Amino acid sequence: MRDEKCMKCITDTKIVKQKNAVDQIDEETAKSYLIEMEKLDNRLQDFFIKSNCNHDEIIKQMLRLTNEFYQADWCGVLNVDMSLGLWLPLYWYSKKTGLMGETLINAFEASDDFKIWIKALKSRNMVYIADKSAIEKSFPKEAEQYKRLGVNSAMGAPFYQGIDGFLVVKNAKRFCDNGILLKNMAFAVSGEIMMMQEQENESTGVFDEDLQEENDVLISLFDHLQISKKHHEVKPDLIENKVIGQMIAILAISDADGISKDEMSSLVRSRQSTDGVEVDSLKHHLFNFGRETSGMFERDNKLIITSDLGNYVFNHRYHIKRDLDIFDNLLLESEKSNDIEKKLECLTRAKFLYRKGVLPAYKDFPWIQHIRSQYEAKYVMVAEKLCELLFKRRDYSIVVITAMDAIKTAGDTAKLWYWAITAAENSGSRGAAVKYYNQARSKLEGNAFKTLEDMLDIEV
Repeated sequence: MRDEKCMKCITDTKIVKQKNAVDQIDEETAKSYLIEMEKLDNRLQDFFIKSNCNHDEIIKQMLRLTNEFYQADWCGVLNVDMSLGLWLPLYWYSKKTGLMGETLINAFEASDDFKIWIKALKSRNMVYIADKSAIEKSFPKEAEQYKRLGVNSAMGAPFYQGIDGFLVVKNAKRFCDNGILLKNMAFAVSGEIMMMQEQENESTGVFDEDLQEENDVLISLFDHLQISKKHHEVKPDLIENKVIGQMIAILAISDADGISKDEMSSLVRSRQSTDGVEVDSLKHHLFNFGRETSGMFERDNKLIITSDLGNYVFNHRYHIKRDLDIFDNLLLESEKSNDIEKKLECLTRAKFLYRKGVLPAYKDFPWIQHIRSQYEAKYVMVAEKLCELLFKRRDYSIVVITAMDAIKTAGDTAKLWYWAITAAENSGSRGAAVKYYNQARSKLEGNAFKTLEDMLDIEV
């Protein structure tokens, strides 16, 4: 077991147990602390009024004020992606270079180089590094990183929502052992990030143009099953785990004009039976769905699925659309365009659509395997092309994230590992490049790894 007692305090266990940390310091310092907190709060409230809810600007102002409060050299939002093994600076303020100015931290760092912080993140504890020299013996690799980053002392408050990571101040000159304000600001910053993410998701506009008429129906098959009309929506929790959900999905991915009742009954699985359901029971699921959707698909002539010459088909009253087709159109639009920004826009929207793939809730059902494999291959192609275009723009951190996320979601390919390794190398993070190379060697089969080595054409 490592000797962690050499640090003043790695986590905030000591602070958490105090009823009021301000009471533990001398009266003069406590008074100063509270006065400065009130000043910061007043300045922040004034900024809120003027910012017109611009979350990006609010976050930056929070960092500036936090840095001034602690009289620190640097304050930043560090996002830790545990699955990718990356440490990503999202926002920062430097006393020397200002907002988002030149900084010593790389566009991404290998999270393995910061074991103290990863341990604290897993337990949602604060980090206090009072003196970097105190950890040189127990954590020599981490101490080397602090030297490179100009860290003499550091304090970090974990985010509790929105993202994984810390709000960090470096080389604080005052209040350096009191994290009350930092905790509060971490909570506020993560809230702003969450609201900004929600706005971005709402503003993607992927489906807006596809639901113009009252009879337009969009069936979403990526990630979760969802059905949308112009003024109505059926969420996954109402449909995905029911027989009607499978019936809709089966019809939506079918190349045929309809599915016979016998075939449908043999394909659908229920909680009571893994061998299909009775043919006569299918119609009851249709009518029940009509009632549950509050008029969206109510009465015989408005049911989303009807019977035609013994086959189940989508009701011809509706113009049925699929997000799979939107995905395909984005790929086609990207291929036709000669404009790099247009290509990036289309590919990014397609990547956003795919998320976790085609209906992961149904991944064990035989009838969906072919379509899942088909779009998984398309998604890999999207990710590889995105990496290529982003690399040309020198957006190396986004290249690594895109490549590693695709590897995690859809599987290993030589091209994806190539982009992850090459982007890490070009960003100056040789350690991350070596790490990805070793991971690729353990995961890629013989011919695929040979292809990767040929593509790299470098000694790692």
